[in-house]
This record gives sequence, structure tokens and C-alpha cells, in this order.
Amino acid sequence: MGLQRIRGDRGRHRILILAGLAVCGAALAAADAPRLVPRALADGVVLNIPQRMLFVMREGDVAAQYPVAVGTRSWPTYIGPFTIVVKETDPVWDVPVSIQDEQRQQGKPVLTRVLPGPTNPLGTYWLGLSEPGYGIHGTNAPASIGKFATHGCIRMRADDIEDLFARVEVGMPGVSIYEPLIVAVVKRELWLEAHRDVYGLDTREAFAYVLEQAQRVAPALTVHHDLVRRMLRARDGRARRIDIARDHGIFR
Repeated sequence: MGLQRIRGDRGRHRILILAGLAVCGAALAAADAPRLVPRALADGVVLNIPQRMLFVMREGDVAAQYPVAVGTRSWPTYIGPFTIVVKETDPVWDVPVSIQDEQRQQGKPVLTRVLPGPTNPLGTYWLGLSEPGYGIHGTNAPASIGKFATHGCIRMRADDIEDLFARVEVGMPGVSIYEPLIVAVVKRELWLEAHRDVYGLDTREAFAYVLEQAQRVAPALTVHHDLVRRMLRARDGRARRIDIARDHGIFR
């Protein structure tokens, strides 16, 4: 299951467990380890914040996947269901008052509006979400992709946002989830992907949770307990096979 935080009045938050989000996975083409995909929607956009990955799902299959930058712990990305409500090219950035305040506090020039061009942090494409103030967009800081680096929006590389922009339509559903631990069966093998709990939302006992999910998705396979414990200490985001059916060698 995924952890969901719904934004409340005046920025307050509450944490819910989403019973409908199954943490099974699917493998995408990869040279070494597969990319595990949380099955949150059969059709639509799925963002997994700890994974810093965005997926486009079509009839239960992965149509596209992209690395993204997401919000920092102090400026978290929205968690919950959304709809794409705006598609815009060459967007103008109307700087939120909260970011203007941050610029002022840091002694930077206070910007109120940034026109399209190479200095615009939104890049050349903007997908506005139904949750006010949040969107998926390009960036003029490509080195931030794959990091917790934004004021809550979802940044993408120029080529990736262009590709995504062509794949989605206004009205398309999506969901932003917070799942740092993904357990999946890939080609009859049991895999785990463990990410850091940057937002500090995951109160589950991690080892027990992984064993519970392993029993649910692959009851016939035996889990390599020591490997799981090392992965949970490292939380490096790399998927590893965790069933005991083969010699895993050293942890790397």
C-alpha cells in the first residue's frame, strides 16, 4: 500500500493509508536490474515521489517512464489523486508569493513574473494539475532531475516533458504516491527496490512490511533476510533480487 498525504486547510496535512494501491510491480527494459513500477492506476499518470519516477500507464502496462525532480522536504510535492487540467507551451511563470518571500529572505532579486525563454524555470511545456499550484514542467536546471530539489512541482528534462506532453490530454487522471518500498515479482523472481523516506512519512516497520508483501505476491519463494536488511539500511534505490533461490554474491 502507498502512503498518501492530503493537503488540508492552510497547508496542514494528514496521512492516510491507501488500501487501493497495490505494491506489485512490473519490469521495464534495463541492462542489469529492472525498474519496479508501483501499480497505482491502470490508465493515467503515476508519480512515485521517493522513487523520483513518473510513469504513463495504458491498460495496465507501462507506456513511458521518466526520471523527475520533486519537492524538497520543506517544499513537498502534493500526494494524492489529480487530473491534468491545463496543457500550455511556452508558459509564463507567475512567481508565487511564497517563493517571492524566499527570494527576499535570501537577498535575491524578487521576481514576480518570468516570460518564456532560457531563464524561465518552467521550460517550454507546462501541465497544470487539478491540485492548485502544482504542475509538471520542463526546467532550466537539468542537473536537478532525479533529486528532491523543487518547490513542490515536478520537473522533467526537455526531451522528456516534450514526449509526455504529446502523450497526455486535458482530463487525464493521475496519482502522486509516496511509496519508498516496492516489492515485485519479475519473471518468477522476487525483487525489492528501497528508497529513502525523505519526507519522513513512512511509519511502518520496514523489514516486517517487506516480508508481508513478499508473502502476498510470492508465497512460494523464500526471502533472503540478510540481503533485505542490508538493502533497508542502504536504501540506495537500486532494485535487487531478494529470493534465496540463487547465490546473490556480495551486496553491491
